Amino acid sequence: MLPYRRLVGRVGAIADGKVRMSERFQNVEELLPLDELYLEASPENLRHLLRHFTRNASGRVLGKIDEIVFENSRGRARMEHIARISDWLRGLGEIELQEGLSVGIGNLLSEKDTSNFPRFTEATTPTYVFDAGTFKSESRAAVGLSKFGPYSRHVFTPTRPNVCVICDRTRRGQFELFLRKFRDGLSVDGKSLPFGRGFLGIYGLQDITLTFVEADAFTADAYHAAASKAVRMAAEGAPWHLALVQTERDSRQLLPQRNPYLVAKAAFLSNQIPTQFVAFETFSMAPANLAYTLSNLALAVYAKLGGIPWLIKSDKGIAHEVVIGLGSAAIGESRFSRKERIVGITSVFRGDGGYLLSNLSNAVPMSKYGEALTESLQATLQRVRSEMNWIKGDSVRVIVHAFKPMRNTEVESVKAALKEFSEFDLRFAFLHVKQDHPYLLFDDDSIGTKGRGEKTPIRGLFAEVGHSETLLTLTGPQQLKRPTDGLPKPLLLSLHRDSTFMDIIYLTKQVYWFSNHSWRSFLPAAMPVTIYYSDLVAGLLGRLDRLGSRWSPSVMLGKIGTTRWFL
Repeated sequence: MLPYRRLVGRVGAIADGKVRMSERFQNVEELLPLDELYLEASPENLRHLLRHFTRNASGRVLGKIDEIVFENSRGRARMEHIARISDWLRGLGEIELQEGLSVGIGNLLSEKDTSNFPRFTEATTPTYVFDAGTFKSESRAAVGLSKFGPYSRHVFTPTRPNVCVICDRTRRGQFELFLRKFRDGLSVDGKSLPFGRGFLGIYGLQDITLTFVEADAFTADAYHAAASKAVRMAAEGAPWHLALVQTERDSRQLLPQRNPYLVAKAAFLSNQIPTQFVAFETFSMAPANLAYTLSNLALAVYAKLGGIPWLIKSDKGIAHEVVIGLGSAAIGESRFSRKERIVGITSVFRGDGGYLLSNLSNAVPMSKYGEALTESLQATLQRVRSEMNWIKGDSVRVIVHAFKPMRNTEVESVKAALKEFSEFDLRFAFLHVKQDHPYLLFDDDSIGTKGRGEKTPIRGLFAEVGHSETLLTLTGPQQLKRPTDGLPKPLLLSLHRDSTFMDIIYLTKQVYWFSNHSWRSFLPAAMPVTIYYSDLVAGLLGRLDRLGSRWSPSVMLGKIGTTRWFL
């Protein structure tokens, strides 16, 4: 029962027992008594303190701290901790909440208690499709891509993309070596690695032209100047199909106005040119790890160039299906400024044999997302009705994946907006995809992998936990990156009571399939792409809006807004 502490700001200077804040929340005074303040237990502060007090031993101390974190966050420790709390509460006997109302604490829910415990099922792996006839298919995306080539290989253009490369002049030599491996492939001692055929070989391109434009330094002004120069070069010669921008990993924490990559991205997007960042820290990766990084980079680059790497095979159901995803991002100038919730919208529909990305809306403030949602739904249905030649009386299913529970007024406004499609048999499903909820799942038989994921259930398990709710695991032992990641939480999927399509198992399996459909990485995502892509759109456009005169949201009304520029 420690006293509540709240974050107030960042220390600028200390004098006469007072702290002057360099950054602070609006309701916090600039000068505060030193003896009333505590340092935030953040990794950054911890590193500063260790360097000050332990000097050269700081690395050893950090390693010991990681061991302690691992011991307390792994599945077995979490389970034992919860069991101790449960036993203590149960030992209290009946707990009176108010007169005439008391509660008792029972045992932890276990699979052994078959009457109360939900039955878990493992979702089937989606089938990846690499041709319009769905004859070329594979259960693993990377294997299918290597075997068949991308879905759009026969119609993809340009086959010789013209790519601009922006880099800090002190990094050019290393970047050139990296891009040669990206283009031609990677091998060690004559043995081919997963990216052995390179970008050209895997994706069936004839060549790629790389033109370097150097920045004087890794600063926002220098990168903006280099990007502006590159744009002028394209206006005078051949257009750029893509810009590759070298960054540094720590630059992600910079304010938008000071972020070299973000200002360069704004300059290129303003001229309808997609961009892809490459952190220089990847240049020195070991070949085995670099092969996977290059594979993911090539996948995103091909998608940004307009290619379709694969589709996910759809069941031959009766209904036409459109899925709308709502994602969001909290955007502010700093940790101590007011955050604005920005909402992005993604549309996916089921075409001949596969799920196709249809539309990406501009990101909008939370207060306007309802209007944007109905507009996006109308535009998508109009387009798909024409492309797929819907006939009067056809069954049409509209599914909304939302990061927040949809209110009754929002559901009614969506229904009202779609009355113009009354000639079809419309069914709705409004699904809330929750990351924040009180459930934890433990698998007693799971030993994890490579020191990670002890007692963590495998990816793809799901079960009904209510009439219209399911739990779904999208992060298993294989998806944990560090031993200190601890026990992941499942997703909780909740179906709105006004939904007219009520098959929660079908919807749960679909969420799982869409989590395997990201073109940003071969690794499965922790969210379905309907929400994951929307989160990316909202986050990037929200940050770009902070650039002031260097950015105009109207850019997204051009062709670039219909591409996968956000991957």
